[in-house]
Amino acid sequence: MTDLEVALENLAADTTKWAEAATGMSTMSSALTGMTLGQLAFTGNDLSAAQAYEEVRAHVEQLTKAGAEELNATVSTLQTVHADYLANETAAAAKYRSMWTFDG
Repeated sequence: MTDLEVALENLAADTTKWAEAATGMSTMSSALTGMTLGQLAFTGNDLSAAQAYEEVRAHVEQLTKAGAEELNATVSTLQTVHADYLANETAAAAKYRSMWTFDG
C-alpha cells in the first residue's frame, strides 16, 4: 500500500466522521423545532419565562442548523479533495505507464 493510498483511506474515514457529525447536528436541529411551548406552558403571571425559553430554543435551533450546514460543506469539500486526488493519481499513473516500458 502506498502512502497516497493510506492518505486517501484516512481522508475517506475523516469524511465519514464529519458526515456523521452533520447528521447528528441536523437531528438536533429537527428535534429543537418541535420543542416549542404554548403560551400557557409556564404557570403564574410571569410569562417572561416562556418568552425566555422560546428565545433560547430558537437560538439553539438556529445554531444547530447553521452547524449542520457548515459540517455538510466540510463533507462536500473533503469529498472533492478525495476525488481530485484519485483523478490526479489515475492520470499520473496512465501518463507514466505510457512513458516507461520494461523489456525484461
